[in-house]
Amino acid sequence: MVTAGTTIENQDAVNTFDTIVRNAAWSQQVYHINSRHGTVDGVTAPTSEYSSPNPASGASVAGVGNDGTIITASTVYNHLNAATYNLTHIRNSAANFYRNQNGTNVFRGTIGPRVTTRPTSVRQGVPNVNNAGVTASNIAYAAQYNQYCTNLYNQWVALRNNRSDFNVFYCHTSCHTSCHSSRGRR
Repeated sequence: MVTAGTTIENQDAVNTFDTIVRNAAWSQQVYHINSRHGTVDGVTAPTSEYSSPNPASGASVAGVGNDGTIITASTVYNHLNAATYNLTHIRNSAANFYRNQNGTNVFRGTIGPRVTTRPTSVRQGVPNVNNAGVTASNIAYAAQYNQYCTNLYNQWVALRNNRSDFNVFYCHTSCHTSCHSSRGRR
């Protein structure tokens, strides 16, 4: 962690981001490709609606600057905003289930919303985050850097609450024999 009275090293900068933002986001995941929303009528949401748990943020030592050099505020700011963006598909999501009954999709239930790791295609843009004093031409202090990471986390929380619900459509178990053949219509 970045601590007062010490030089902010690249690895410390990344570790602080990981602790305050990434790990906190990871700890909230309920549903992901290995733990999908429950079942309705014996149907579980398809894996295409999820990503793997604990997605990488992309925060790296090299990303914040060359190791052993002075960290540039704009580089850190841009890199960590991008790392936060890479986590924005961890968000609240509900699965809505619809069963096809005689050509009509009938709502059968909703599971969620809970924090879900959705596909990366539903990532959200990260608006300007308060830099807490981590700015060009200023020396960044531990308290400022830690506050900046807290601000990134708070921005992620706000984006997490932008729900990314999806619908699951399916036929009942005897659909093709009961609904689509002449025998089923007798």
